Amino acid sequence: MEQKVIQYYVNQAGSGVGNFYAGAPYQKGYSIGGFLGGLFRTVLPFLTSGAKVVGQEALRAGSHILADAAAGESIGSSAKRHATEASDNLLKKLAGTLQGKGIKRRRATKRRQSKTSGTPAKIKRRRVFPDIADVFQR
Repeated sequence: MEQKVIQYYVNQAGSGVGNFYAGAPYQKGYSIGGFLGGLFRTVLPFLTSGAKVVGQEALRAGSHILADAAAGESIGSSAKRHATEASDNLLKKLAGTLQGKGIKRRRATKRRQSKTSGTPAKIKRRRVFPDIADVFQR
């Protein structure tokens, strides 16, 4: 009887190896999808900010190309010139963002003095009652 009870509790608690559900490997992120998903979540903010800058530069170059075409210049030469300008501008912006700026430290703030600056602080003095006898002096 005692052996059956012990076996029952060992089965309930588990032997430490085996009889428990640890989840499927894809739930734990051990697959290539788990790895790429974590990488994508890390890189996504950089991609969105980079795409925004590239889009702004492309719009600027496109507007200059259209203005040159309206002025009578050939579209091919204008596009080539403004594409190189746009790539140079993007490289300058990239170099500016990759430049290290160090750790920003908070400046020590000066403590403001009260309006009564220059006057010494009041010293608390002990009140003396001369008419009351000291019970400890005898």
